[in-house]
Parts: sequence; C-alpha cells; structure tokens
Amino acid sequence: MEKKEHIQEGSPEIKNVHEATKQLMFSKPYRRKTIAIFSICWGLSAIGILAIIFTGLSSAEAFQFFLFLLFAPFLYLMALRRAVQKEFMLQFAKANNFEFLGDLNAKDFKGKLFSVGNSRKITNAVSGTYQNKPLKIFNYKYTVGGGDSRKSYYFTVGEIKFEKTYFPHIYLKSKTMKKRYIAKGKIGSSKDRRISLDGNFDEHFELYATNGYEIEALQIFNKELLALIYERGNNFSIEFYKNKIYFFDDLHIGTQEELNRLYSVMSKTLDLVGPLLDRLHDDFDALHQLYLKEVYHKFSPPGQKQI
Repeated sequence: MEKKEHIQEGSPEIKNVHEATKQLMFSKPYRRKTIAIFSICWGLSAIGILAIIFTGLSSAEAFQFFLFLLFAPFLYLMALRRAVQKEFMLQFAKANNFEFLGDLNAKDFKGKLFSVGNSRKITNAVSGTYQNKPLKIFNYKYTVGGGDSRKSYYFTVGEIKFEKTYFPHIYLKSKTMKKRYIAKGKIGSSKDRRISLDGNFDEHFELYATNGYEIEALQIFNKELLALIYERGNNFSIEFYKNKIYFFDDLHIGTQEELNRLYSVMSKTLDLVGPLLDRLHDDFDALHQLYLKEVYHKFSPPGQKQI
C-alpha cells in the first residue's frame, strides 16, 4: 500500500508547490528521512557498480537494479509533493471560505474532458458558492494506453453549476491546450461545429457548439468575455455541458497566482454573463426540443416533462 505523507498543521503559506516541496524535503521533520533514503540509494548504487565489475552482472540485471534505486526516491518525492499539493488546496479553500472535500468519484462528472482515457481520478476538491451558484475546483488525472505506452495527463478544473439552465455542448478551446486532449473531429458530439470569432480571437481560441446554437454561443462568448479570458487566463479552456460549466488547464496548478487566476476567470465570467445564462433557460429549452429532440431527456431538468 502506498504510504501517504502528511504536513503538520500550521505550515507556512504555500505560494509555489514545487518550491514548497523542495523546502519540505530538508525541513526538520523530513531531513533525516530524506538524507537516509538518498544515502541508502547512493550506497547501493556504489555496491551495484562493484558487483557489475567483479561478478559480471548482465546489462539487463544491472538496468533493473538501478531502475529500482531510482524508483524509490521518486516515490518518496511524489508522496511529498502530493502532501504539499493537498495543503496548497486546503489553504486556498480556507482563504476563500470554501470547504475542502478531498477525493471525489470521477464517474459522477460528465463532459468531454471526463470521457477521455481511463483510471480517472479527482483529488483535492474544494467547494463553495459565488453569486449563489455552487462551484468546485479540483485536480484531475486520467490515463491513456497501457504497458510501456501508458501515460497520465493532469488537469486543474473549475466547475460552476446552474439550477435551471441546461446548455447545449459549447466548447471554447485555448490554443495553448496540447493537441493530445482533443483530436480533430472528436470535439463533443457529431453535431458540434466550429464557429468563427471576431477580431483576432481566432488566433488564440477555437469555439465549437452544437449545430443550431451558434447565435447563443456567440452571445455568451462576446467580445467582452473573450477579452477577459484572453487577458486573465488564455490558457484555460471552457466547456458547457448540461447544467454545468467547466474551466480547465492541462496541468495540476501549483502556484497561488495561477490558482487565483482560475478562480478569477470563473467569478468574472459569472459577473459578465451570469444573468444572460440564467435568461437563456427558456431559449435553450425551446431549442433543445427543436435540435436535440432525440436526446432531449439528457438535458431535461428534474421534474420537467421529457420528449
């Protein structure tokens, strides 16, 4: 079973997870453990080199031996980093009067981002409200491939939930987002189509929406909102799915500045278009019956008659 490291209560403010992890390695509670782990590995490496010279150990056996020696410190450092990342999110929750939820079941989340890969995992989730709308921010990981080709991808995700408005699939993709996430022709559903943006915003973003909802998508992503996203977080992609909006970046955010930027983009988006999104409830309800009749039950709020 994987061992979990824990940070003592009252730890200093974490502004950068990477730097805080390095400091934690040689802090008083961990200094001896860090030195011991690396000293043992270095000592065994020296013994291994002598064994190769004097016993004729095969290259394959030597590789496995040294791989193990590298793996042990790596696991230790990853455990420390996870502990720092958790404390980092705990501090963010406390600073914003949010609740720290910890791990969540990834199967409870839907949308394009949560349909990619396998071994999906949500950690370090926090929850709160803004303008009376529930929101969450969390770390997310999924894996693709298997064996030697197995790779894991990491995201930080913000979620805003609406009570009544059920959206079509709308997706604003930042061009900083690596191509591995969305392959051409696999954006949302077969009904999605790309929409041109005014000005030079097409240089930075790609906007997609379910066919028939182009006007509403451009109402939402107007020049003012696109300018805000570009200035404050052009690395974030945004997905509308059912009654939720997801904001995400393809890494586990590890700096206070970047995490605050994510929350700022979420809150300012609600400031700019929140009232519009609430008013679009009736428009979307009518359009869903026209354009999405065969799947309208997936968009129907609880208690509403389904087609």
